[in-house]
Amino acid sequence: MKKQNRGYVIGNSVIASEVGTGHLFENVRYNPPCFEMDKNQITPVGYVDMKIMQNGREIPWEISEIIENTYPLYRAKITADNGTEFDFEAFAPITPASSRDMFMPAALMSFYATCGGGEISVSLSFKGEGDFDRYVRIEDAFGTTETAKTVCVNKGTKVTAAFGIYDKRSLWTNLFEKAADLSEYAVKEYGTYKDGIEKFISKIPVFGDEKINEYVRWYTQAAVMLTKA
Repeated sequence: MKKQNRGYVIGNSVIASEVGTGHLFENVRYNPPCFEMDKNQITPVGYVDMKIMQNGREIPWEISEIIENTYPLYRAKITADNGTEFDFEAFAPITPASSRDMFMPAALMSFYATCGGGEISVSLSFKGEGDFDRYVRIEDAFGTTETAKTVCVNKGTKVTAAFGIYDKRSLWTNLFEKAADLSEYAVKEYGTYKDGIEKFISKIPVFGDEKINEYVRWYTQAAVMLTKA
């Protein structure tokens, strides 16, 4: 996989991550909803791996083309060694004028298979150290599954997924009593959150200099991530 030293290209006020730097999501960070001096720091919580299997054999894959790699939206092409290709995108929920979305402890992604190499299965896993209630959720045409299960992919298949932290101090626990319910909601509302991130991007000032535009996007990330619930 190509190494991409661009920092936390996706994130909201609760969760942030690099993409494609050894794992699918690397150096995932969590901003806890806490103001106590020794408990309020942005904390590393792990990484997310993707595994592609075909006929009982693991298929290597790589990010073959980066389309967009500036906060808050990541888009790329993923190519597997068996010829399967995906259009891939990732972001964390942010919607203008919605504090609830900004503090949603989830990152979202989608895979759209544009070229098939035969039926494959895709699985995701969120791994790391520390006492955090991590979750991953995958949804395709057959419904929502936990990461312990895989989803089968052919050409034309679209898969959406979410990962994140379920923290009982979060305002989202007022709506969902367990991580499974929150993660299921996240993937089912993927389209709504994609509209939200596009509206958020449209609110970021655009200047005549592309380098300045890039700096503005990255400084926006710092402002969002340092906002507390």
